[in-house]
Parts: sequence; C-alpha cells; structure tokens
Amino acid sequence: MSDWLYATSETFSAVGDSVDLSFLFSSQVIAIDINSPQKKASWNKAGDIIQIIDLELLDSFFTRLEVSDSYSYVGFNPTLIKFQIVSGNNYRLRFKPTQWLTNFSITVWQYFGQ
Repeated sequence: MSDWLYATSETFSAVGDSVDLSFLFSSQVIAIDINSPQKKASWNKAGDIIQIIDLELLDSFFTRLEVSDSYSYVGFNPTLIKFQIVSGNNYRLRFKPTQWLTNFSITVWQYFGQ
C-alpha cells in the first residue's frame, strides 16, 4: 500500500493574483503538480506555494496568515515540499502563479509514511 494519498485537484481560470486551495492539509510532506494549457516549452517556474494557517483572533473570528518561511518554488513537474508544522496541526495552501500564468490546475498528494 502506498504512503501517498491523493488530497485534492482544483482548476482556476482568469487568475490575476494568488489563490487559496480549499483543502485542509495535515501532512508535513506533500507533492504538487501544476498543469496549464498555456505552458510554453521555455517556462520552468509555475509560481510559489505558501503554507497558510487559520488563526482565531476573537471568538469565531478567524484570519489567514502566511507562514513566513514556507515559500516554495513550484515548477511544471511534480514538486515535493516539506513544511515545518507541529504534528496534528492543519494548514492550507496559497498558490501565487507567475504573472503570465492565468489558467491552471493544481493536484496535491499528502505523504503519511515514516
């Protein structure tokens, strides 16, 4: 049995800025694959992935914060990323595409092995 589990796939169109993935992640190790019909052979970088956490400021009032040391370069091949998180804590992902990438899909897997 594989230690990799499919987490989510999301497709975005006409993106002008960053997008937050809707899935809540729990593994420190993930793999991300970016695909786009716009991709040209000379393009290497798709964008940056950032770990974000939901922080409760007041009773039932939450805000999302980017984890400052979590910026990771993402290309157009599957990319392996390890985040520094406390075991048991959940987080989300924010993808900041390069300025020329406006239509794309993101697929993410989580690793739960030792």
